[in-house]
Amino acid sequence: MVNLDGVLRREWGPAVAAIAWWSGDLSIAEDAVQEACAEALRAWPHDGLPDRPGAWLITVARNRATVISCGANLRVLERNWRP
Repeated sequence: MVNLDGVLRREWGPAVAAIAWWSGDLSIAEDAVQEACAEALRAWPHDGLPDRPGAWLITVARNRATVISCGANLRVLERNWRP
């Protein structure tokens, strides 16, 4: 049995660093990796540990960061839009 907590603790820092570099926003990176870790805790017990858990986390977190960034950009546009 794999210790998922240990895997996620080991991969957290590198994943946050990668997403922060990619997105340019540490806050978005932390939120995205947190959501990716939650997804891992749901998926991995059922699907099994991926061959490269860090790469899996970064991929899922990058997708989440994209969604988070788009939502933030839309809120800024809505706030500044004048008919």
